[in-house]
Amino acid sequence: MYEANEKQEQIIEAIENKDLLTLENLICHAKVSPNFYINGTTPICTAATQGNEAALAILLRGDCILNTPNVRDDVWQRLPIHIAASKGHLAFLKLLLENFEDVNVKDSDGRTALHWAAIFGNKDVAELLLKSGANVNGAQRDGFTPLYAATCFGHIDVCCTLLQYGGDAMVCDDDGWNILHTAANYGHLPILKLISLKGPCLSCRTVDGENALHIAASSGHLHIVKYLVECGIGLDAQTNRGLTALHLSVQFNKSSVFKFLLQAGANMYILNNDMQSICYLVALKMDSNFIKILADAGYNFSTERWILGNDFPATNNMNEDMKNYMRMNAEIPRTLLKMCQLRTARLLGWNYEALADSLPLPNYLKNLIKQTGP
Repeated sequence: MYEANEKQEQIIEAIENKDLLTLENLICHAKVSPNFYINGTTPICTAATQGNEAALAILLRGDCILNTPNVRDDVWQRLPIHIAASKGHLAFLKLLLENFEDVNVKDSDGRTALHWAAIFGNKDVAELLLKSGANVNGAQRDGFTPLYAATCFGHIDVCCTLLQYGGDAMVCDDDGWNILHTAANYGHLPILKLISLKGPCLSCRTVDGENALHIAASSGHLHIVKYLVECGIGLDAQTNRGLTALHLSVQFNKSSVFKFLLQAGANMYILNNDMQSICYLVALKMDSNFIKILADAGYNFSTERWILGNDFPATNNMNEDMKNYMRMNAEIPRTLLKMCQLRTARLLGWNYEALADSLPLPNYLKNLIKQTGP
């Protein structure tokens, strides 16, 4: 490879303008080599970006080198096969693969053409690459497989194709995340449903001890949390730091998830590894929404000695009204009726309002149950 002269600049212009006659004259008659760089890119990379298979055919007649990277892109330095796969240029790739053997060649980050097809959701390209011998479970530097990439971006059709060709749903990246964790993190419910039938156990853990419920709770994806709970995932599993999904919903300020987990029956009294309760974490936020949700769920504030001793955690948001509200709940016991309401609702679970109607009780008792929070 060497720097370009005037005729070589004309080659790039001819490809960009789809001027095949000029390109053919320069390559086939003037015998100008297509193996050069201009501003970090090459004729073959330019043709790959456009998906210009006619230009590729002419470049091949000039003995074009097919594995020259686009060094203008200093992050990935992708080869023509990677560029075309990311753009979805099927016809270009078919011709390229007839003349290029290494379908699994990697860019500077370890990504193959199949990775790039998966990232951009190019199902037909992915299938062509797989039929041409692409490694369906090949991993880039951080352990990401094509299936992992397709999951991140929510391309369920590509996920289905990769699974059909032997994609391994159990493969983990360097942090112990598999595609189940990834689908939960990005909120891709259709992919999560697909994967939960095909691969890893719903409760499988990352290096940090997180399962899909922990991750969905942290991300605030209520629809994912609901699906996992309906599938029977344990509500009270703890991470390596002793955090449950309930703890994480507070930590990441996901009040709708917090409320749902309480309705579903999550244990409100589990301490994390720092011996902090849910109530203590809520008090650190001094968020009236979280505090009232916890109170409506029937939390026994009198178990928190620091409330009774007025020793609230130091925080930048010291809300005196909320402190008084917590003290009142700690000092004034609930009535027997209220405790029965709360206990019945927690036994029924998150769908307690609908389930109350099916109970063999008088209507006034059903209504009492349905009035229970949160």
